[in-house]
Amino acid sequence: MPIKKLILIVPALIAFNCTAAAQGQTQEQPKTTVQHVAVKPTSPTSGKEMYTAYCAVCHGTDGKGGGLPPVR
Repeated sequence: MPIKKLILIVPALIAFNCTAAAQGQTQEQPKTTVQHVAVKPTSPTSGKEMYTAYCAVCHGTDGKGGGLPPVR
């Protein structure tokens, strides 16, 4: 095998092996803890109070999604 082909093949094999090894490694995901709390009763006549108690956690106080990130 000519030396020019070896010069091209060896680095390609090294790069392939490094890529394959990197893909085989898994990163551990941080553990998500869900805190269970009792539901506070709210007045059904107060929309603002109900939104604050039940919806604002995810949707944010302004309704634009600024609450908690989704649980995976």
